[in-house]
Amino acid sequence: VTPQEVTEGGRWSAASRTLRWGPFTDRAVRRLTFRPEGPDGVYALAGSGSFNGHPVVATGDPEVKIENHLFAQHTVDGNWSFFH
Repeated sequence: VTPQEVTEGGRWSAASRTLRWGPFTDRAVRRLTFRPEGPDGVYALAGSGSFNGHPVVATGDPEVKIENHLFAQHTVDGNWSFFH
């Protein structure tokens, strides 16, 4: 599974399988999102973040379900958030 449509200048590293955003030098509120893409299936997700050196665990669904239908572009079920 790889991230697509990464917002706010996020960068994916296939080598380390990490998605990184920032640094952000302003105090603007941001919604950091991506769309997981891959073969049909259910995949476990886990995440964490660091905000000014303070670690934060991602909360939300522990898995994502990807279904690539012939008549639909792409569907993904899941909801994840970081709270700081």
